[in-house]
Amino acid sequence: MATRLRPATSGQSAALEAIEYARVLELVARLASSAAGSDRVRALTPLIEEDAVREALASTDEMVGFLMVDVGWSPPPIPD
Repeated sequence: MATRLRPATSGQSAALEAIEYARVLELVARLASSAAGSDRVRALTPLIEEDAVREALASTDEMVGFLMVDVGWSPPPIPD
């Protein structure tokens, strides 16, 4: 399981504030298809292990590539 950042040090807190991490989570949470999904998004914390970060970026890159090819497709809602 990927190691996530908790609790944040003062330097990490400042960095997360600078990139408006909480604001971004809130914006993404509003796009969730359920209250449970919104709560899960709001509970996310940054990954801190390099391998976990690389894996997450690869997954994101794969999905972006898929969406770029098939513009008419979107993932279906995930049930609670």
